[in-house]
Amino acid sequence: MITESVLLLDGGLGQELIHRSTAAAHHLWSLQVMLDEPQLVSDIHRDFCHAGAAIACLNTYAITRARLTRGGVAAPLDTLLTRARELAQAGIAESKKTDVALVSSLPLSLPATARTRSCLRSRWSPSTENSSIYSGPT
Repeated sequence: MITESVLLLDGGLGQELIHRSTAAAHHLWSLQVMLDEPQLVSDIHRDFCHAGAAIACLNTYAITRARLTRGGVAAPLDTLLTRARELAQAGIAESKKTDVALVSSLPLSLPATARTRSCLRSRWSPSTENSSIYSGPT
């Protein structure tokens, strides 16, 4: 029996990207969709919020140096991590929910360095004018 409050995490972002995008799945497909169809990523975050999610997991799992090198992606790692956060924030803002937390899923091959954390963390709310202000600990 659950006696504590339950927070709903958004569903499988990757599965929704496969379902909604026409791009073929490959080792960088979720990153490629984020680059080619950013509105789709924001829309999925928005829809999860509408479904009741209190936590949005960023589209970051495939963003590793090894995968970027293997896929020939030239964009800097921190730019991609920041973009994933921005797209989640846009979807949350569009949902008009003000109580959604952001989390990131990182594979073991990407240690959470201070630089990585600074790209992902943001004390943010939809009412904040500049949602990219970083004010958390390093």
